[in-house]
Amino acid sequence: MQFEVKDLINKIKKDGLEEAERASNDIILKAKREAEEIVARAEEAARVLKAKSEKEANDYKCHALEASRQAIRDLIIGVEKNLKSLFENALKDNVTEVLSDNNFLAELIIKITDSWAKGEKLVIQLNESDFSSLEQILRLKLGNKLKEGMELRPFRGISKGFKIQKKNIGLHYDFSAETIADILFDYLNPRFKEVIKVV
Repeated sequence: MQFEVKDLINKIKKDGLEEAERASNDIILKAKREAEEIVARAEEAARVLKAKSEKEANDYKCHALEASRQAIRDLIIGVEKNLKSLFENALKDNVTEVLSDNNFLAELIIKITDSWAKGEKLVIQLNESDFSSLEQILRLKLGNKLKEGMELRPFRGISKGFKIQKKNIGLHYDFSAETIADILFDYLNPRFKEVIKVV
């Protein structure tokens, strides 16, 4: 009996150990499966996060490149405008300087009025500051034309240069420094754009 109890105790121990080992193996297996699932979920989350990060980085790069391109375009346009403005101002200054020479201006007025039909009534408008000196030169050079209906008048709206008005028609021809510079700039502008064209 003693052996039977002992065998029974051994059998119970053995069965308990086997059951404990089986339970422990189940727990370990379950823990491994859970760990594998956690790792798989973590890897999936990392892959999704990496893809999202790469997309955000790529989007940021695209936006940064577009912003850089826009900034470069704006810079080029700004430089072109500044160069155009400098060119236009230099052109106006040069035209004003040329038209500041009263002898040249008088010759120009004479050549232009010579091309008009005889007997036309013309009014030559000169800027006020140059009027007296130009009037003397023109009276000497135009002589009889002034008696035939050509008239010299001071005019406030002209800085340098002159305007010619046909009396009967009211038509004006503007030879002021501003108008000549504007016409020259419009003529030269396409060529100027080709010279400064960067892109």
